[in-house]
Formats: sequence, C-alpha cells, structure tokens
Amino acid sequence: MRGLCFITLAGNAKVLDGISGRYLFGSPPWPCHSALGAGRGDAVPERKVRAVSKQTLVGLLLSLLILTIPAAAAPLLFDNYPINGTIAGWTINEGFEVSDSFTLLSNSTVNGVNFGVYLYPGDTVTEVDWWIGTTEFDNSLGSGTATVTAGSPIPGLGGGYDVDSATFSIPDLNLAAGTYYLTLQNAVSSEGMAVGWDINNAPGIDAWESEIGEVSAPGVCSAYTGVDGTCASSFQILGSPQAGVPEPSTWALFGAGILAAGWLRRKTIQR
Repeated sequence: MRGLCFITLAGNAKVLDGISGRYLFGSPPWPCHSALGAGRGDAVPERKVRAVSKQTLVGLLLSLLILTIPAAAAPLLFDNYPINGTIAGWTINEGFEVSDSFTLLSNSTVNGVNFGVYLYPGDTVTEVDWWIGTTEFDNSLGSGTATVTAGSPIPGLGGGYDVDSATFSIPDLNLAAGTYYLTLQNAVSSEGMAVGWDINNAPGIDAWESEIGEVSAPGVCSAYTGVDGTCASSFQILGSPQAGVPEPSTWALFGAGILAAGWLRRKTIQR
C-alpha cells in the first residue's frame, strides 16, 4: 500500500509509509499534489493541504492575540465626583491655587481632567493652568495651560451661582501607581470673573488652598464653609491603565496554543 504524500510548509515532500507508519522526508517515487500542479498517487488533495495551513495559521494568530490585545481602556483612573454644588467653591484664579490628592491603582497614562466649577450666572470657564506633582502645589511631573470645555449649569445647584462640570485634556502623562496632587490655578472665564472649584467634602482626599494651607485638616473646613469635612474638590482623572508585560501564565497559554495548532495539523493530515 502506498503512503500518503503531501507538501510541507517548507516545500519538501513528506511521505507517511503505509506499513511502518513512519514519516519519511525527501522526494517520493510518485508526484505529490501541490500548489504548483497536480500529480498521481495517493496524495492529499491540494484543498486539504491548504486547510491544514489555514488551521495552523488560525491557531497561531489566536495565541498571539492573547499577548497583543491590551486590557480594555478605562476612561476614569480616579473618581472624586459627584459634584456637590451646595457647599461652596474654592477660588482658582485671582491669585489663588487649590491642590488635591488623587491615587492611581496601577501604572497609567493620564490625559485629561473633569472638575466641578462655580461661576457667576451666564459666565463660563475657558482656560485653566494645571500642575501634577508628588506633593501639594508641585508641578514636577507635568504642567500646562489647558483649554476648558464646560457643560450646561446643573439645575438646582449653586444657590444663585451656576455649577457645572468642565473638562480639559493634557498631553499624555505616564505615571506609576501611587498618590499624586492636581493643582488648578489662573482660571479664565468669558466674563473675567472669579471661578470656583466645587467642594464636595469627599473622604480620603488631602486638600490644600494656597492662602489657608491644609483645608482637609480637622476643623478647618467647617471654619470656612460651616460644614465639617475634608473640603476636597470634585474632580476626575481621565486616561487608561498601561498594558503590562505578559505574565508567565500568559506565555504558557501561548505555548499551549502553538502545540494545539500543531496537533490539529497532524490529526488532519492523518485522516
């Protein structure tokens, strides 16, 4: 009984001896069916050769996707919303600066900020200076002047002022997991009026004001706002976690995918 003949991916003929079951490499005594032309004998049809190659390729591609597809990007890296709009807002222009802490749980790329603003009725914020550093009022990691896009006033908030959510983008800033500080200052409004950063009293925030100092210290917030708390401001840090180096288990899964693809190729040929 003649063996099965097929063309390998390397272009060499490979024969399965019908008696011994051994794989023999080299030129068989009969032509093989290949992409270059048809021959005689018990050759595996060209379509089967192509099917085997496709199956192998699909297996390899699926394994590679495990390593190359990053985790789904999360737009919020830190969330200190909601906007409160009922306490007050720290002034972030006219020579005043406000600095609040935020924490990143993993290595991340920061590229934007949302924040709550207090404005005189009909006014809107258009620009703000931002700093990011490792301590309050520190710009060692990044700084700039950003164009601000503000939303519509939120109904029922502000007590005579307009309160809304504003947003701005910053150049990509790669930061390791840890605690940092966002400072806002020199805000510009369309009417040239004072701009306030909404206070929401969120717990766990280290909050500072340039004239007062640490406003999150016990008793300080109530002395200025009449409400006890941290006097922290409402804001969100935007961006995405950075893709990490594949874990050993991921490499193991990749290897298993390659082995499975090879096994599938061999089983298909033996049929």
